[in-house]
Amino acid sequence: MMKMLVLGAGGQVGRALLREAPMRGLDVVGLDRAALDIADSEALETAVGAVRPDVVVNCASWNAVDLAEDKPDTAFLVNGSAPGHLAMLLHRSGIRLVHYSTDYVFDGASGRPYTEVDLPAPISVYGRSKLAGEQAVLAEHPDAHVLRTSMVYSAEGHNFVTRLFSRIESAGELRFICDTLCTPTLAADLAAATIELVCRELPPGLYHAAGSDAVNPFDWARLALASVGRDEVHVLPVKASEFPSRAPRPKCSALLNTRLEAAGVRIPGVNERLRHSAGSWKLAGVFGDAER
Repeated sequence: MMKMLVLGAGGQVGRALLREAPMRGLDVVGLDRAALDIADSEALETAVGAVRPDVVVNCASWNAVDLAEDKPDTAFLVNGSAPGHLAMLLHRSGIRLVHYSTDYVFDGASGRPYTEVDLPAPISVYGRSKLAGEQAVLAEHPDAHVLRTSMVYSAEGHNFVTRLFSRIESAGELRFICDTLCTPTLAADLAAATIELVCRELPPGLYHAAGSDAVNPFDWARLALASVGRDEVHVLPVKASEFPSRAPRPKCSALLNTRLEAAGVRIPGVNERLRHSAGSWKLAGVFGDAER
């Protein structure tokens, strides 16, 4: 039986992997941030030696996009050099590695979804730190898989959808950006695609792994509200310029899953996951019956 070690197991994707892996016949061990700091190289080597996995999936990341502008050293340590050390350790030990990166490695200037062959040009410290991480991983572990994803959401943790639902009762009017594009990705779908990649031993390298629909936050919010019967909530479209932030964001960071789809691995889009909430959305275990 293949043994998988999930680092950053307390996050959305980590928890989804812990649920999905046993259903695919994998023996899975998860370590969250409290159990293992990925930037602690000695602890990392000890953990890998104790678990003796066949594959490690690295979900650990420092995702504070705005804070990274003020703390670049922390961002580059956790997102850049730590994954590089992990990759070196695993390559030396003959252990496979899957590492997640982000759509924020692109500047969004093209105005169209990006493929794996498009050149990255991050405009934030966070994006630059994640690009450093994926480059270090591929340099230190030529057989590794790097998966770029976008706007992960689930019923757990802090994400676009859970924040939206937490604001329904307290806000009379909700404003969402209408002039940017992303490809929202359900954590469970990303986990399933990851395990498919691992079990089928797809060729190593860089993959995009995001939901198949490019949407703006305004349409995403309306779709989410409709999916739980809250169409009466007033949502107002606004320009991104009305929401200034510490870190610049790409206007279009949508991803195309060119390599995964060529291998027959499809990640459903947000329209499919949300439009029929009574079916696929709730059956996927997201929100259950807690609509309000």
